[in-house]
Amino acid sequence: MVKPPLRTKSIGFKVSEEEYARLEEAARAGGFTLGEWCRQVVLEDASGEEIKPTGAGAEAQALMAELVALGRSCSMCSSSWRTGRSRRRRRCNG
Repeated sequence: MVKPPLRTKSIGFKVSEEEYARLEEAARAGGFTLGEWCRQVVLEDASGEEIKPTGAGAEAQALMAELVALGRSCSMCSSSWRTGRSRRRRRCNG
């Protein structure tokens, strides 16, 4: 596993209880700690490009992408089966 660069500087700011709760929920939804999520958001905004997470956050994002793709595939097969499209029915059965 590739180690992230050594980070020696810190940035801090204050938020209200409500803002903290919103930030914490957004981080949790993405599979990040609050600090990791804040770092990613700030660095992405400053650079203008998406930063790929590393560690558990990257694994969670990859897993979520796979689950979304699997869900779409199952949905397509189910829809084809219900509407009687025989060509897709054979393909979805394997």
